[in-house]
Amino acid sequence: MKRHLRLLYFSLVFISFSSLFAQTRKEWPGKGTLHFRDEGINMGQIKEEDGPAMAVFRCFNIGKSPVVITNVKTSCGCTVSDWSRDTLAPGDSGYVIATYDPRSRPGPFEKGLFVYNDGVPFEIFLTIAGEVIPRPKTVEDDYPSKFGKLMMTSNYFNFGFVYKNQVDTVKAKIYNASTDTIRILGVSGRPPHVLMKTSSNILLPKSQNEITFIYDARNSGDEAWGDQLHYLKLLTDDINVPELQMHIQAHVWEQFPKQTKRRVKKNPKVSFDKEQFNYGKALVGDTVEVRYTIYNTGKKPLEIRRIYGSCGCTVTTSDKESIAGGDSATLIVKFNTSGRSGVEDKTITVITNDPTRPVAKLSFTGEVVQNPNALKN
Repeated sequence: MKRHLRLLYFSLVFISFSSLFAQTRKEWPGKGTLHFRDEGINMGQIKEEDGPAMAVFRCFNIGKSPVVITNVKTSCGCTVSDWSRDTLAPGDSGYVIATYDPRSRPGPFEKGLFVYNDGVPFEIFLTIAGEVIPRPKTVEDDYPSKFGKLMMTSNYFNFGFVYKNQVDTVKAKIYNASTDTIRILGVSGRPPHVLMKTSSNILLPKSQNEITFIYDARNSGDEAWGDQLHYLKLLTDDINVPELQMHIQAHVWEQFPKQTKRRVKKNPKVSFDKEQFNYGKALVGDTVEVRYTIYNTGKKPLEIRRIYGSCGCTVTTSDKESIAGGDSATLIVKFNTSGRSGVEDKTITVITNDPTRPVAKLSFTGEVVQNPNALKN
């Protein structure tokens, strides 16, 4: 609906300008005038598998002076254009071609073209419309993750946010595109709290099975807070590709009780002496040390669930895992600059039991230089 309203708006603007120029054409004797036989072309039904479809707009210079089409702009990247490059003398004909790419764009469409020229009116609005008939889905469409003759709907299992006391499941389908029976032998690299089930361990030729991954956050351990990423391997007896890489991701979150006024008064509350820091310049190979102070301005103990950096180049340590009300802890971050160059921005994530701010982001930045003399500048 919004698309049609936009087109209606542009059409009304065009009509208004056309009327204005028609009324004042006598005042522009030195200008050519382009007239299009059709200002809108319905391309009908287009099959996606047939590829780009083309619409040709024929135009004529009905003015008394030459005219040149200077540019054609389309309303989206799905449409490309071409046009007459030659100067059109009075009475000459030209063209504007709109080519629409139907790939991955099923259903009705309506697109606009703005034709610019050095005549009057200087801008003309054209439209193409039609309907894309989607191509029949193939096995590759249904199972885009391919491992030899085994194909999956996805090998990436994202559980999203999972509470610490929660069990969640994600499912996918696996397809055997071969003419041989393939057996699923198990999974390696699996942490204890990630389980896998299959509808059957036997994959018959040209058939599919269902795989279910179960994330039991209750048994994920004290360190499993925040972003969790696991790399597993699905093991099969396929001779060519016996191992299929699986990616398991989850963000483990603490589920806090309903916050009453009484609880809010007693809750732990996290704060920091600083949340951003610029260390200036550091020589490549050196270790930069940044210190943060973590405060508990609440009443109950502030429990530090986890602290981690945005890359393996940072090491974090805190002198306390539990901070009493009114007390503080020192967080030391060590950044290894080996192999680094230029401006480096790093983030430290601090997860606590503060219900109002369970996840805090600290950052530090600076420039890693290769020449010791650069430290003097």
